[in-house]
Amino acid sequence: MMVARANRHVSAIAALLALSLVWGCGGGDDGSDGADSTATDAAIDGQSDAGVDAGAQDDAPIGPDAVVKPAPKPPTVKIVNPGDGAVLHGKVTLEAIAEAARKHIKVVQIRFDLDGKPIAQLDKAPWSAQWDTGNAAEGKHKLTATALDSAGSSAQHSVEVTIDRSGPTIGFSQPAKYALVNGDEQPVEMAVTVGDTPPVEVAFSVKKGASQLKLGTVKKAPWSATWSTKGRDSGNWTLIATATDSKGMSNSALRHVLLDRPPTVSLSKPKAGEVLKGVVKVTMTAADDRGLSELRLEVDGKPIAAKATKAKSENLTASWDTSAIGGGKHTVKASCVDSSGQKAEVSIDLTVDQPMTAKLLMCADKAFEPCGEMTLAPDTLKGIVALKVVVVDDTAKPASATLKLGDKVLVDLSKPPLQWLWDTAKNPDGAHKLTVKALNSLGDAVDLSYAVSINNCDLDLDGHLSDSAACGGDDCDDDNADIYTGAKDMLGDGVDQSCDGFDWFSLAGAHTTFTSSGTAPGLGRSLAAVGDVDGDGVADLFAGRTSPVSYFIEGAVAALG
Repeated sequence: MMVARANRHVSAIAALLALSLVWGCGGGDDGSDGADSTATDAAIDGQSDAGVDAGAQDDAPIGPDAVVKPAPKPPTVKIVNPGDGAVLHGKVTLEAIAEAARKHIKVVQIRFDLDGKPIAQLDKAPWSAQWDTGNAAEGKHKLTATALDSAGSSAQHSVEVTIDRSGPTIGFSQPAKYALVNGDEQPVEMAVTVGDTPPVEVAFSVKKGASQLKLGTVKKAPWSATWSTKGRDSGNWTLIATATDSKGMSNSALRHVLLDRPPTVSLSKPKAGEVLKGVVKVTMTAADDRGLSELRLEVDGKPIAAKATKAKSENLTASWDTSAIGGGKHTVKASCVDSSGQKAEVSIDLTVDQPMTAKLLMCADKAFEPCGEMTLAPDTLKGIVALKVVVVDDTAKPASATLKLGDKVLVDLSKPPLQWLWDTAKNPDGAHKLTVKALNSLGDAVDLSYAVSINNCDLDLDGHLSDSAACGGDDCDDDNADIYTGAKDMLGDGVDQSCDGFDWFSLAGAHTTFTSSGTAPGLGRSLAAVGDVDGDGVADLFAGRTSPVSYFIEGAVAALG
């Protein structure tokens, strides 16, 4: 029985060896391996039935279930990207193709390894993945793709790659680091410098948070771009310039800036060109989206109010006493400074109207020159007086003047020059109130008042009015207070003090020769009886000679005989 078992085992081993030769040389790829397996299994079964007796049933039989089948063929796999020897940087697409060895078997997984460490794993086609080379060290590396099929077989394919991040050199030259920029009115200028090997292109963009804005791509020098900040939020922005070379390698330069628009400022009171007087309100408003630091109001460069603040919007009001400054043109300026030190200002020109002044001048002659100011003490006026009204105003021109004597209007001077020749003789002598109302072109008025005295009929102040037709007095010489009707005549001085028409003199002790008589004077020395000329009850004589002086001799002729 022992011999029978041994023979049976030897026969089974021989059959297995024969089957191994068939698998090793047979197809499988041509689909015939299933038939070969069936034939071999039948041979084994026949040999078993013929070479084993019933008494050997307690040993484990070698039947179809105990047949050792050959391992299936592994899948095929190949890395198609990147290629062998590729130089890599940045993000790279890993791509492989794979195929199972049998139709009823599938590739179920591909894993990419870099130097034996997994970098990507895919569980279904397409066998493609993104890989960021930034996590790998620069230099040469082995990239391997391992494919696994549904039968548990696997295969690998490897390529050599080089990680090289030494792309084109690029750096910002404009604007400066952390610069304050504002491209609302004029776009922000961006410029970069590149290395000795110019890039193929430089792409410019700006970024704030997760928001990125592409500005454009430049393909030749100068490597510059502009950025209009209109509509963009203030705050920190990053300027990005990415240079790409002919190998497709690129490098980026970053520049951090602060988009900070300058503050705004306005003057609401007063208005430009306004004419001011007295105490006025000056009001300004300032605003900044990041906060203010100071507000200031000035007049002609001198501060009238200031205020420190951290608010984003602020008002400042000042009371300005315009009487403390000269009249005429002045400049009011409102300015502010924001938290970044940026300044803004606005200026307006206006006019300060100081109170108008006026004065009345009395001039020496009809040419109105020279002139002197009339005094408040009573002035005595006579004859023709040259008057001039002078209006002094820093903002307006003289317009008109009205002169009154008491309630009577002397003259209305409706336009410059405000001057007038006043014939005082047309007004009664005596004390009067002379008033002047002067107006400027803005309608401002000044009232002046003077006490005056008119004296055209008693110029010598002797109490006797002139014997002129206008005065109707009896003073024959109103320029001499010693001459008037009734004054004592100074005998023999050649002056008629008494205004009787004669100059009297005494003949006492005189030797008189009469050369003619009658009522008419004679030539040379003569004497004529003319009766009682002076009405004093005494007969008078008229003594005449060739000179223009004639004399009356008072007394009777008989008395002189």
